[in-house]
Amino acid sequence: MPATGKLEKMLILAFESSREAETGGKTEAKASVEALINPETYTLEYKLKFSESGQGQGTSGRQLKYEYSEPEEMTFEFLFDNTGLIDGKPRDSIADDIKKFREVLIDYQGDSHEPRHFKLVWGENSIFKGRVTEVAITYKLFRPDGTPIRAVAKV
Repeated sequence: MPATGKLEKMLILAFESSREAETGGKTEAKASVEALINPETYTLEYKLKFSESGQGQGTSGRQLKYEYSEPEEMTFEFLFDNTGLIDGKPRDSIADDIKKFREVLIDYQGDSHEPRHFKLVWGENSIFKGRVTEVAITYKLFRPDGTPIRAVAKV
């Protein structure tokens, strides 16, 4: 498919179940967050679990025996910037943006009694489906009174 030249923003779409995340799109999502700036990188990790079996006759060492494949993991960073330098819309604080981000990805949902499932979408591509296991927010820029106006969330 030829490139259209249109800038597509990364979206995080939140769903109540893994089944909805598998088949649903933006209109079916319970909530969503759009990236201010698309990430420079993201990391996908694939891990295999092995156990050591006993030494076989005539071998010089222990053999690794495959047990199972762990679920794949993804890591990415999400920028929050309310300086106005990027989108031309300066705001007082990133507190509301961070609150919405947390509500979409990690807050406990009363109906399902667990955090939401999510799908990471970039343009027409579904990059990853899963659940958040960890979020670390680093605050990077502040107003003179200490109010944060830029942060990066590592998910």
